[in-house]
Amino acid sequence: MRTTSKFFLAASVAALSSSASLATELKGGNYYVGAGLGYNIPETQNLDHSGGGSVDIEFDENISYSLQAGYKLPKSPQGRFRIEGELGYRQGDASKVSAAGTSTTPTGDQSVLSGMVNGYYDFTNVHKNITPYIGAGVGIAQVKMNDLRNNGAIIDGDSTNFAWQVMAGADFPVAPNTSLYVDGRYFQVVNNTFTETGLAGEYESDYSAFTASTGIKYDF
Repeated sequence: MRTTSKFFLAASVAALSSSASLATELKGGNYYVGAGLGYNIPETQNLDHSGGGSVDIEFDENISYSLQAGYKLPKSPQGRFRIEGELGYRQGDASKVSAAGTSTTPTGDQSVLSGMVNGYYDFTNVHKNITPYIGAGVGIAQVKMNDLRNNGAIIDGDSTNFAWQVMAGADFPVAPNTSLYVDGRYFQVVNNTFTETGLAGEYESDYSAFTASTGIKYDF
């Protein structure tokens, strides 16, 4: 009887310890917020006109900004999934317009405001001080041409469409519940349409960019 009682006592202690450990994991570090800065490198945009013809526009590289809020699922022996909501902003001045074999220097700029839902996989078993990760995201983004002028032509308007991205990077813990991250991502907004002042029809293009980012995350 004493052996049985000891067994149940030990089992109860083990179960309580396991539950406490799980509760600690679920409460400590499941949610996080973050903020980041990036260096955005937009690709040359090819604008095809519905009436025929096309124009290529280049935009300057510039700083990007992002805010994140996410949820980390419990760890497995190999790693951990997490989901995240992200707001992002990119901007770049127009630097070159090419059409029909000639190039000119335009004025104006382009900005991109995005809202994304991202999924990540963290490789938590690689090293205690480094957590590599990969991810992908989908969402919507507003691409805006801000008073883009070139040889009398004016494009001024915005287009909101489907956006997607893929990411790879790593987290580095620097303090309790706090980590720094670095990553690279390819981002695209598809099927954007714009009109030119005084010209019938529409221009259509995709916005694509590579962004190298760094930032900070706080777990709670």
